[in-house]
Amino acid sequence: MQGVPGGGQGPGCSFQGAINHNLVFRNNKFLSNAGLLIAGNTLNGLVEGNLIVNSSVGINTTAPLVDPTNPEWNGKNVVQYVLVTNNNVTLD
Repeated sequence: MQGVPGGGQGPGCSFQGAINHNLVFRNNKFLSNAGLLIAGNTLNGLVEGNLIVNSSVGINTTAPLVDPTNPEWNGKNVVQYVLVTNNNVTLD
């Protein structure tokens, strides 16, 4: 995919998704089939002290990137350095 519609990028600038840095999810409640999926170009994060109840996802930081337009990135996990600790997760 070349550029982003309305994004002002010229041809030759491939859009690779949002860049997420320094994410913090602390002391949240995810209820009734909610979950936390951290994916895409993500660098540095903390997931700590969250309550997740009746979830089919729980906490997932290992989902591969799916981009059929860019075979080089397809199937790679580009989430790096995310600490997941002290969470209470109940899967359904």
